[in-house]
Amino acid sequence: MTRRGVPPIEPSDLRDHADEEQIARIWERIEGDLHMVERSRTPARRWPLMVAAAAAVAFSGGVLSGKMIWQLPADKSAPSVLKSSDEQPVYDVLAAGTQERTFPLRGGGKLTLSPGATVEVVRSDDSSLSLRLVHGEASIDTVHGKQMLAVLAGEATLSMPSGSAMRVSRSPDDTLDVSVSDGTVHIIAPSEPLRSLVSGERAVSIPTRTQVSSIAPTTPVRHSQLPPLPQTERTSTDTSRVLVSAAPDWRAQSNAGNASEALRLLRNQPDGVRGAIHSARSAHELMEIYDLVLSSGEPAEKALMIELLLRIWDAFPGGGYGQVAAIKLTDLYKAAGNDAEMRKWAERASTTKGPNTELALCKNIKTAHGEEAVRLAKEYLAKYPEGQCKEEAERVAGGDDNTTDDEQSAADAGSDSAK
Repeated sequence: MTRRGVPPIEPSDLRDHADEEQIARIWERIEGDLHMVERSRTPARRWPLMVAAAAAVAFSGGVLSGKMIWQLPADKSAPSVLKSSDEQPVYDVLAAGTQERTFPLRGGGKLTLSPGATVEVVRSDDSSLSLRLVHGEASIDTVHGKQMLAVLAGEATLSMPSGSAMRVSRSPDDTLDVSVSDGTVHIIAPSEPLRSLVSGERAVSIPTRTQVSSIAPTTPVRHSQLPPLPQTERTSTDTSRVLVSAAPDWRAQSNAGNASEALRLLRNQPDGVRGAIHSARSAHELMEIYDLVLSSGEPAEKALMIELLLRIWDAFPGGGYGQVAAIKLTDLYKAAGNDAEMRKWAERASTTKGPNTELALCKNIKTAHGEEAVRLAKEYLAKYPEGQCKEEAERVAGGDDNTTDDEQSAADAGSDSAK
C-alpha cells in the first residue's frame, strides 16, 4: 500500500510508554486511517458540537499511552490539527519525538509540544477543539483563534476560550502543572471545586485521578508564581512587622507544595490566619492564603475563607481579583444554603469587569429564577452563542425553569430566618 500524505512511522518509534496491546491498538488505528486516505474524495469526519463540560464527562476515560514520532521531511511544515478537507488526512496522534514540534490549530492558534510529549486529538468542529495530553509538556496559544479549546488529562479538564494561552505539563505522578500567560483557563479536576486562572497565574499538583483512600485526601494547594511584593521597612514597635518577616517562611513552604506545613506556620503567627488576612498587602497574597485554608478541608474554616474573600472585594478588586472573589463567595454561600447572599454575589460577579465574565454570568443564570433567569439566559446566549453554558442557557431561555415564584419566596424566607 502506498502511504500517500501520511508521515512515515517506524515500529521502533512506538516506545516503551505502552504495552504490546496498546501498541497494537495504535497500529490498528493507523492502518484504518491509511485505508481512509486511499479512498478518493471520502468526506472528512464530522463531530458534534462539544464544550468543555461535555468533554470532561465523555472522554475522561483511558488515556492512550503509546508514543508516535511523525518524521516529516525538513522542508515540509507540520499539518493542521484535524483539518477538515477531503484531501487532508486526519491526524489523531501528535508527538514531538526528540525535538520540539509546533502544529497549527484549526480555527487559529498553535500547539507546541516539548520533546517527548504526546497529544491525542479527541474531537474537532467549527467552534471547539478537544485534545488529550497523554504525557509531557505542551504550550497552547489561541490568542488569535476563534474556537473554544479543551485539554483532557485523565479525569481533569482544562478549558480555555479563544484569546488565551497556557503551558501545561503532565508529570510522572499523574498531576498537572498549568501556567497561564494570556486570557483565562478554567480547571475542572476530581475532588476539587472549579477554579479559573487568569494571566500570570499558575496552578500546580492538579490531580487527574480520583483518590481512593480511607482517609479523606487534602486538596493540593495551587498558587500563582508571581514574585512577592517588596516589603517596606517598619519600626520595631510595629507589631505587623512580625507578620511581614514571618511571611517568607510559609510562602516558601507553599511554593514547595507543602500545604500542611505552610498552613501550620500561618496559624502559629500572631493572630493566626486572621492576622495574616488583615496584614496581607495584595490580592495575590490573599489568594495564596485562601488556597492553603482550602487545602485543610475543614468545614470550620469556611468563615475565614468568606472573611478573606470579602477583604479582596473591598481592598483589592482590580486585576480581575474582585470578580474571582465574587464567584467564590457565590459558591460558598450556595454550599451554606444562604440563597439571598448567593444570588447577590452571583449578580456582582457577572456585572463586575474581569476575565471570568462568562463563568460568572453562567453562575448567575443558575442562581436566578423566573423572568430574571430568562433575561440572564438570553443575555448569555447573545454574548456567548457557543459558550460553555449554552445548553443550560437555551433551556432556561425557553422557559424551562422548574422553580416557581412561590417556591422561591419560601426559599428566601427560610434563608432570611437562618441568618
